[in-house]
Amino acid sequence: RRREVEAAESFDKRYAVYEHFRTKGYVVKSGLQFGTDYLLYRGSPDDFHAEYCCAVIGTKPLLWSKLKTLARLAQDVRKRLVLCDVDASGDVIEIIIDDAFQRPPEANASRKRLLRNQSI
Repeated sequence: RRREVEAAESFDKRYAVYEHFRTKGYVVKSGLQFGTDYLLYRGSPDDFHAEYCCAVIGTKPLLWSKLKTLARLAQDVRKRLVLCDVDASGDVIEIIIDDAFQRPPEANASRKRLLRNQSI
């Protein structure tokens, strides 16, 4: 019985997020190939690439490692990751994760200097 309730809540949240983006004018498609719930297109998928990968959170705990994986994957395929949740009043909350896990340039430069000065 508990699984049925969780599945119903999960569906309700996902549908609320779907409707939210449809209302904003996006074409919403499955994001399964990128590990997310949806891909968001500004127009027809025949004419546009998806700009966003959208993951609905709050249906189950989101592990840090999963968030990191989703953010890196979205960046690798030149999309922005949007995390969405639905609050108690039914409003959709959007959080855009944009290059959150990218190293600052100075960190990469110091790593290169370190490796260059290392001897085997």
